[in-house]
Amino acid sequence: MIEFEKFLAPWEHDGDGKALDEPAEVEPGKLKKFIYDLLSDKEKLGETVADKEAELANAQETLTTMQREKETEDERRAREDKEREERYAALEAEKVERDKVKAISKHFKEQGIEADRAERLAGRVTGKTEKDWISSAEELVEDGFRLSDKPAVEQEREQEEEETDGLTSTPRRVVRSDGKPPKTAKESTKSFAEELDELIPRTEW
Repeated sequence: MIEFEKFLAPWEHDGDGKALDEPAEVEPGKLKKFIYDLLSDKEKLGETVADKEAELANAQETLTTMQREKETEDERRAREDKEREERYAALEAEKVERDKVKAISKHFKEQGIEADRAERLAGRVTGKTEKDWISSAEELVEDGFRLSDKPAVEQEREQEEEETDGLTSTPRRVVRSDGKPPKTAKESTKSFAEELDELIPRTEW
């Protein structure tokens, strides 16, 4: 990619790439055309990328179909078991996130930590137990949500966002394996086992 300092706009060179001693006067019409061409090129590149991504997805789907057609019964069962384990792990991770939000919301209820902020905290806490989550959340709150392991510039930016956004910042969410947003603790009425069986039907042997 050409460096910004070395880039010459149409009114800064003689047409052959040689810089002018004094840039020509910028005409509104030419400037508009220049910007229009750049945007058009960007749009065309975007369409090309989208087409290539679609071709790649179709090729991958065709390859997967061909591979599965050649599977033995044992290979099919092994693959389905692996897929089930992966989805189970994803569901378990979603449940952990819901538990984090629930625990943090309950712990900080008297301090006015609302749901969206509790979700943000849950997305950043560390540990495996409720005690660990609460301890980590308290440290984050005391530190103003500035993570000590981040560069100073990033910490300052986060601090500025906290000061300007207050409690309206977009919560950090976990994406479900089916592409849908995770359920909150209130929305989840089914047991973990029921959710698992609903999303991943058991294979009939």
